[in-house]
Amino acid sequence: MGCPFISCVPTKVSQNWFGDSERSVATIILGMSNPLGLVLGQTLTPFFVRQPTELPLLNLVWFLPSLPGFLLTVCGVGSSLPPTPPSSSAASAIQSKRRPFMGTIVQLFRNKAFLIIFLFLGAAMGYISTLQTKLEQILCARGYSDQLAGLAAAGIIVAGFLASFPIGLLAQKTGKLIPISKVSCVPAVVLLGVMWWVLVQPGLPHLVLISCLLLGVFSLGIYPVMLELSVECTFPLDESVVTGLCYLSSAFQGVLLMFVENLFETPLQTEEELSIQTCRPVQQAIVTEDMEHMKAKDYTNYLLFINIYMAILIVVFFAFFNTEYRRTKATEPRNHSPVEENSLLKDLKSLQES
Repeated sequence: MGCPFISCVPTKVSQNWFGDSERSVATIILGMSNPLGLVLGQTLTPFFVRQPTELPLLNLVWFLPSLPGFLLTVCGVGSSLPPTPPSSSAASAIQSKRRPFMGTIVQLFRNKAFLIIFLFLGAAMGYISTLQTKLEQILCARGYSDQLAGLAAAGIIVAGFLASFPIGLLAQKTGKLIPISKVSCVPAVVLLGVMWWVLVQPGLPHLVLISCLLLGVFSLGIYPVMLELSVECTFPLDESVVTGLCYLSSAFQGVLLMFVENLFETPLQTEEELSIQTCRPVQQAIVTEDMEHMKAKDYTNYLLFINIYMAILIVVFFAFFNTEYRRTKATEPRNHSPVEENSLLKDLKSLQES
């Protein structure tokens, strides 16, 4: 229930509550807090929950950090908007007439720039979710430990979180959101090819970790920039609807990428592959139905498919995405025509006289 709400608010909160110089940092923290919290839970929980009887401790440990935030939100936030708009774009958005929800949806899907972000950003986040979900199965089929798989999955999120700050601040200072996001696409495409080879090779743990860290930098690192771009190309439409649709796209494409694994299911072929796999004990003769998901498989074709899928959408974004910075344009001082200037001078003179 809470996840869609949390995923939709980053751009809306940063737009309505933070000034132009603060907005990028706010989007970074809000946008990356959810994946960072997930990886902290996945990484730290095994250290204090070692058996089923300790599950109540799990609920207690992760409830306590959320309690201060809950109390501050309920008791401290009494309005959807601050008393004074923090920026001219926020004031302009408040004054502009908001479209009905369905009207906003129709307007968004007529926006070419938004459609490209909808597909590209959704595919990127769906790919990361799929890779994190399948990484343990992919690596155990090549003889790697569960600890390495967990470390590599956590490394993607942590590296992306750390990289998002310099990338986001650079985008804020230069205002060049589109070039920065497109520059990140080039190493991302190269990494997709490298990871396809590395993840199906045994005995390369250091390369697995390095490739996952770099993937986090060049994929998750630009996530806040992409959120900002989605607002720039759709302003003054409701930011929460824009971000929510991007989240919906990531969920749909993530489910699609996970489902197609069934179409590429290939068992391990050689005795050497079967002997090094760590998905289940080699000597186990009886395999129950519950343990079928632990069966080691060859994920070479599956990884090739999802990496090509992602690479195609990166190329589409790189080649065809372009937009004017509508929100930034709303904050720029306007040049008035002579007629408008005379009217303003008359209004000012009348105010002075009164």
